Amino acid sequence: MKGLITIDGDLGDAGWKKAAVIGAFWETSPGNNVPSKVKTTAWVTYDDRYVFIAVKCDDPDASRSWPSPSGARRSGRPGRAPRMQPA
Repeated sequence: MKGLITIDGDLGDAGWKKAAVIGAFWETSPGNNVPSKVKTTAWVTYDDRYVFIAVKCDDPDASRSWPSPSGARRSGRPGRAPRMQPA
């Protein structure tokens, strides 16, 4: 990794410039190894002490996908966030 990374959500730092980019994700739950319905991009880089991972999830309505603090989906059904695996 060349350059520093500040943990602030901004991927403009020099340390992110040569990060590995992962753009092909597959759903395993609730789908069965199907391409993700929404675009997800991840960046991975490291230095001599840390591994840095950034993820951008382009979900147009994340309130329907992620559980509330109580663990129930907004629809009232119990559940957890969908798991994603890189291709």
